[in-house]
Amino acid sequence: MTVAKMQFRDYVFKNNPAKIEVTYKNKLVKNYSPAKGSIVESLGSESRTVYCEGEIFGSSAAAALKQLYPLLKMAENCTKGSLFLPSEKPFTAYLSAFKYQAAGDGRVISYSAEFIESMN
Repeated sequence: MTVAKMQFRDYVFKNNPAKIEVTYKNKLVKNYSPAKGSIVESLGSESRTVYCEGEIFGSSAAAALKQLYPLLKMAENCTKGSLFLPSEKPFTAYLSAFKYQAAGDGRVISYSAEFIESMN
């Protein structure tokens, strides 16, 4: 059985991130009524947030970083596009944050990315 690849716009992750976390939240407002006490009202769903972490390997630090360069550029521009996850139907999202870190000789780069669903 093949596992679907994570993809944002035209960038396909060579290996799916080791961690993919999807958060669903609702907007709730708490009010107080002298007669009834606390009243909680739902104002609807908030945008989904996807957080992922993984590692990229390369023959050199430059080769490893080159694999992540498209994501870095999209994060700089707060790019909006289709996000495909292994466990979800595709949806439109913004790449809201991207971070990478190299250790040792730089051939292994750890990264994290955050995507926020576009509701419009």
